[in-house]
Amino acid sequence: MKKTIAILLLLMTSITSTFAGGMKDRNPWDIFVIPRIGATMSNITHAGGDPKIGITGGVAMEVYFTPHWALDVEVSYSHTGTKNAYITWLGLEEGNQGPYDYRLDLINTTYLLRYYPNSVLSFYTGINGGRIINAKSEAFGKSIDISDEIHSATASIPVGFSCEIGKLAIDARWNYQLNKMPDSDLAKQMLPNSVLNQIQLTVGYKIQIF
Repeated sequence: MKKTIAILLLLMTSITSTFAGGMKDRNPWDIFVIPRIGATMSNITHAGGDPKIGITGGVAMEVYFTPHWALDVEVSYSHTGTKNAYITWLGLEEGNQGPYDYRLDLINTTYLLRYYPNSVLSFYTGINGGRIINAKSEAFGKSIDISDEIHSATASIPVGFSCEIGKLAIDARWNYQLNKMPDSDLAKQMLPNSVLNQIQLTVGYKIQIF
């Protein structure tokens, strides 16, 4: 995942150098609404699975308080998890080791502090709180609800960057999860010390309202 972020950063830096010359800085108290849609690549650590690609989308409000600093508030949905995980889990006969497909649906609220070194590229960090609204483990044609086995709330630190081309904002983000997933004793045996890692790539459309 770190290599993916590095590649995206190099790509966005190249795009920035191409488009930066013809754009103007924002003014203090400019306010934008930004619908976003994109993809998330996630995995559950210690599950032994492969990264899972899912959709993500939502809306953000961005407020500039200087030409180079802004605050964002976002509400979003993301489909995450991992696939091809080989561990013994609930409801299956002994000896069935997988592969399992973990499907986790989250509603997220995110607060970001964003810095614009120029009017095209921005870097940011902040805090994200998530609520798992659906959690399932699927294998051998069976779907098992694991909502009671894991923590329903998540907390993470998003770190990322955006590149603006006209009204389009291309955004790449890594979420560093602060809390571990297992809640029940059984989950702690199955997924010890596991966390949900996510990389998101989205495209937003900036609509200025003030």
